[in-house]
Amino acid sequence: MSMNMDKPRVYWRKNQVYLRFPTTVPSSATPSEVNGTVLKHLDNLNTTVLNDAHVRLVPIGQQGTSQEIAAPQTTGGEQLLNGVYLFPLQPPLLPSAGQPEFEIAGVFQIESTATTGTMSGMPDMPGMKPADTPDYTLTVVTHMNAANLASRQASTPAIPNMFWSASDDPTHGCPVAPPIPVEGVADQWHITLPGIAETLQNASGEGVTVFVLDSLPPAQQIQQAAQNAGNNNVLLQSLIENAVFNYDLLSDDEAANPQQLVTTGKDINGNLVGFPMPDHGLFVAGIVHDVAPAAKIECVRVLSNYGVGELKTLAAALSDIQNRMTAGGDLEAQPVVINLSLLVMPPENETCVPEFTPEIKQRVREELAHLLGRLIDNKAVIVASAGNDSDPRDTMMNPNGVRYWARYPAYFAYDTEFPLQDIIPVGAVNGQGQDASYSNYPGPDGVATYGGEIPTIISQGGSSGTRVAMPPDALRGVYTSPVYPALSPNDPAPITSPQGFHEYPAPNSYAWAYWSGTSFATPIISALAARTLENQQALTGRAVHNAITANAPQVEWTHLADGTTGSGPVIQAVQQAQVSQGQPVTHG
Repeated sequence: MSMNMDKPRVYWRKNQVYLRFPTTVPSSATPSEVNGTVLKHLDNLNTTVLNDAHVRLVPIGQQGTSQEIAAPQTTGGEQLLNGVYLFPLQPPLLPSAGQPEFEIAGVFQIESTATTGTMSGMPDMPGMKPADTPDYTLTVVTHMNAANLASRQASTPAIPNMFWSASDDPTHGCPVAPPIPVEGVADQWHITLPGIAETLQNASGEGVTVFVLDSLPPAQQIQQAAQNAGNNNVLLQSLIENAVFNYDLLSDDEAANPQQLVTTGKDINGNLVGFPMPDHGLFVAGIVHDVAPAAKIECVRVLSNYGVGELKTLAAALSDIQNRMTAGGDLEAQPVVINLSLLVMPPENETCVPEFTPEIKQRVREELAHLLGRLIDNKAVIVASAGNDSDPRDTMMNPNGVRYWARYPAYFAYDTEFPLQDIIPVGAVNGQGQDASYSNYPGPDGVATYGGEIPTIISQGGSSGTRVAMPPDALRGVYTSPVYPALSPNDPAPITSPQGFHEYPAPNSYAWAYWSGTSFATPIISALAARTLENQQALTGRAVHNAITANAPQVEWTHLADGTTGSGPVIQAVQQAQVSQGQPVTHG
C-alpha cells in the first residue's frame, strides 16, 4: 500500500496529547508515587477542564476502561505509567532548599465520554485510525491551552503527540529517492575530510558517546547480513562489534505494525509514495562509525520501519539520555552528541491542515524547545538535518522551485521566540561541492557537507522498469535488508510485500547501498563533532560548530524563497573504496 497524494497527510497520532505537568516530584519518589501524582492531576483536568467538552484523558493502554483510572500492576517491581517520563530539573530551576526534583511529562489517550453521536465542533482530522473515528486532538489541545491562559498557575501545556520522520514529514518524505544497491566490490567505502584542521584529522571521537535516534533493522537481520557479507563489508562487522543497538522503546512488532501504517519517502520521480526503510538509522550509524571510529555509538530505535516515529517515543529517548547525563548517571560530565536525521511539524508551505493554527504550532515549538533544551543545558551537542523540502521535482509542495530554510528541530538555531542556538543544522552538497538541489538551507550558523544528489534517470517503463545513471551521486553505506524498494511503484517488481510495497531482491550480499539526502550528511557532522569533543569535552554546540567550520570555505545557496542567495560553511567529504590487498576494486 503506497501513501498516495489523494490520502491525507498525517502529523500526529490520533486522539493523543503530550502534557508537561506543573508539579514536580522529588528525585527519591517511587514509580507508585509518581503515578499517583499523574493520576491525581489527570483526574483534576478531567473534572475541571475537560468535563464540558465530553472527553477525558487516560494513560496509554487504559482507554475503554471504567471511569476509575488505575496505576499499572506488575509482578517484577514498580514501573511508571505507559507514556510517562521524568526529566531532572537543572540546578537554577530547583527550589532554594530540598533535594533535586524531576519534572513530569507524558503522552495520554483522549477518550470520549459522550453517550451518543459525535461532538459538535470536533472535526475528523487526519490521524492513525479509520476516518469514521473522530479525532478530538486539536479541540482538546485548544480547550486545554485556553484554560491555561485563564489560570497560568496551574498551567499544563498540551500539544498533539506529533509524528517525527526520517528527514521529512509523513507522506512528504526523505530520503529523496529509494536506496540503490552497490554492485562494486570493496571492503569499505571510507569517508575522509581533507579540509579540516590537523587536530581534527588526528582525532577519532574517543571518549565521546554519539546517540543515533532513528530507525533500526531487527538484530537478527543485522547479524545475518554481516554473516553473508563477510569481508565485503568490514564497516558492518565493526559496527556490530562496537555499537549498542537499543530496541527498548520500539519492539520489532511495533516497528513493523501494518495496522498503524504511516510512511515517508519519495520515489525516483519525487512522488510521495512511502517505502520501508528500517536501514535508514543503520546507514546513519555506519557513517558516524566510519568518520569517528573510536566514538561510542548507541542506536536507539525511535522510528518505525517506514521512517516515522512519534513524540511519545522521542520523549522517552531524550528522558533516558538526560537522566544518564545528570549526577550519578553513567554519562555524567561526559561529552554527548545526538544525531537527529529527522524532522517534525508540518512545513511552512503546508496548508492541508488549517486547524493546525499558528497558536498550536507555537505551543508545539515551545514544548519541543523545552524537550531539547534540557539536553543542551546538560552540554549535549545536537546535530539536526535541515530537510529536503526544496526538491525541484515536488511541484505540489514546491511549485515555485524555491529553496526553503531548515525545518524543525534544526531551525531552532534561528527561532527568535524559542532559541536553541547550540543546535547545529546540516544541509547537503552534491559531488561537485554545490548546494544539492533538494536540500533546505541550513543557514549561516549551520553547515553543509556531502549528501549526494537526486539520481539521474536514464529510462523508465517497459519490462526493465526504471534505470538510473551508475554510479549515482550518493553516499555508500551499510544496508542489511535482503530486498530493496522499487525506484518507482510503477516498475515491475518480483516481490510485493504484505503491505503492498513493490520490492526486488538484493543483487548481492555485500550489504552496501547508495542513498542521498540531508539525513546522511548529518552523521558526517555528528562524527566531526565527536572528534572535536575528544580533546575539548566542555564545548557547547555553538563552540563545536565554530571549531568545525573554522577556515572552512563557503558554499552559495541559490533560489532562496525571498529571491536572494545565501551562504554558509561547507565541509568537504570524499568517499573512496578500501580493499584487501590483492583484491581488485570494481565500481557500480
